Amino acid sequence: MTGQSKLNAVEFTYDDLFRGGAVKLNLVKQSFTNYPKVVRAYFEQSDITFQADFHNGSRTRLEHCFSLGYETGEEYKAPLKSNRYFIAQADIDSDGVEEVILGILDNSSGLIDVELQVYKYFPPHFEKDIARQKNWELIGTLKAPGISETSLIEIKQGFIKISRNHRDFYHKWVFVDGKATDVGEY
Repeated sequence: MTGQSKLNAVEFTYDDLFRGGAVKLNLVKQSFTNYPKVVRAYFEQSDITFQADFHNGSRTRLEHCFSLGYETGEEYKAPLKSNRYFIAQADIDSDGVEEVILGILDNSSGLIDVELQVYKYFPPHFEKDIARQKNWELIGTLKAPGISETSLIEIKQGFIKISRNHRDFYHKWVFVDGKATDVGEY
């Protein structure tokens, strides 16, 4: 992953969490109060859980539902052991508040399929309201199927780009007015 400057991100595998460990990304402090301090991932029951932690001990789950990277059966759905995940922080929409990006990379088909979920946090005025689920908005679910070799994910102000590593084709999304628009060449 790359960014405009040094990108605040952490990558991890299924195995990093399955054995009871947790992965956390310490978030860069913002110029206003009531922004989360940490986003963490851990394995809970049968899936990966992402959670934002605040300075006062409050916590909020970031509800996600990746559409790829699962082994499914008649009565179950479980993450693939080959999955890789990441958590990143960047101001993609240029509004001065950094978004949180959750991502999964699934290489079970021989090619790499990528899915990103971009969350915008709306800081409340009162500290007592910081853990409300409605402070978070999913502003983009971005899918990039069919990446050959190692995928490079560029996260910069205004866009996210993922090279397909094949004849200069790429997936790209620009963020305008709080929405992600696909402008890729594939």
